[in-house]
Amino acid sequence: MTKLRLGVIGTGAFAEACHVPGLQSHPRAEVVALCGRDLARTRALAERLHVPEITTDYRELCARKDLDAITIATPNACHAAQAQAAFAAGKHVFCEKPLGMSVREVREMLRIAEGSQKVHQVSFTYRYLYGVQELKRRVLQGDVGAPYYVRVKHESWEGLHPDAKVGFREKLDLGGGGVLYDVGSHLFDLVQFVFGSVHSVLGDMILVPRERLDPKTGALVPVETDDVVSAWFCCENGVHGHLFASRATPSSGEKAFIEVVGS
Repeated sequence: MTKLRLGVIGTGAFAEACHVPGLQSHPRAEVVALCGRDLARTRALAERLHVPEITTDYRELCARKDLDAITIATPNACHAAQAQAAFAAGKHVFCEKPLGMSVREVREMLRIAEGSQKVHQVSFTYRYLYGVQELKRRVLQGDVGAPYYVRVKHESWEGLHPDAKVGFREKLDLGGGGVLYDVGSHLFDLVQFVFGSVHSVLGDMILVPRERLDPKTGALVPVETDDVVSAWFCCENGVHGHLFASRATPSSGEKAFIEVVGS
């Protein structure tokens, strides 16, 4: 049986919990190499997950002739360069969301991806939850009548926990945004998955001023990215909706949901 041979770029929590073990669980996939910036960390993770080869140079990984595909689980600021290197080397690419740091950057990534004629996918995993799949099926078959309103929410206050650390999502140069990029991208994708393109958006963001520990330096540093996002939007098919994403407010019930109202 022919196997798809893959390289994984990234050695953080998502690479360890999702990318590598997820690929290894498939009978037709083989994780050949792991790439990370820190040699010791990369070697230790590869040993734990039984990945045979490592590198600290993503360009070297992408250039390997024995790999078919690359998955990217790195800070947001790294996605564009790594994906483009993979496409240039003729690899299929699976990239964590958000794709890039700006609309311009993402459009260029898409242009290169489509030009490569390789499989390219963003990790909008919520699409594949049973509840979401069933919601879309019921909406399309008319169970709620003509839909006119959708509400989607993801809420916690983990970002205000006194023991919370500063990672790349709390830094503008690495994350580009906070809860909007991290969770909001998922929520907007769910809306578009069910209803099609969003036509217009009006929104606002809140950053709660505070400092938290940077685990790399041991210093207290300011959180730089948004904590609360609220947006009203309208889809091209006329469905209106409201989106709310937060890491700084307590949820009053379910932490996350998508709700559709129809005639």
